[in-house]
Amino acid sequence: MRARKLEIFIIVAAIAAIGLVYAFTQKPVSAPTNQDANNVQTQQKNSSITYQGVEGKTALELLKASHQVETKSYSFGDMVVAIDGVSPDQTKAFWSFYVNGSQAQVGAGSYVTKSGDVIEWKLEFIK
Repeated sequence: MRARKLEIFIIVAAIAAIGLVYAFTQKPVSAPTNQDANNVQTQQKNSSITYQGVEGKTALELLKASHQVETKSYSFGDMVVAIDGVSPDQTKAFWSFYVNGSQAQVGAGSYVTKSGDVIEWKLEFIK
């Protein structure tokens, strides 16, 4: 009987020790701040922008004419990094543009719109 109690005590102590080691080796998770919540709400609210094409104007020209736009220049052209103050963390999301429901295959500065085009910018999250 005494050996059985000692065996149970050793098992419980081992489980407790493993739990303590695990608890103290995990990195703490910080709770989201109000600023984080506001950024997510703003990004969700402003995550899509739609406008009509104008014959001879690029998608980027039209966007800049009606919204506050920040771009970053690369060798392949300008990349939109913020629209109306919504600037996502570039490791988690990016602005992408669509022409008539299909994701564009060229940059916004290169795509010359037509009068019937529907241009949409979407905030795309990287999975």
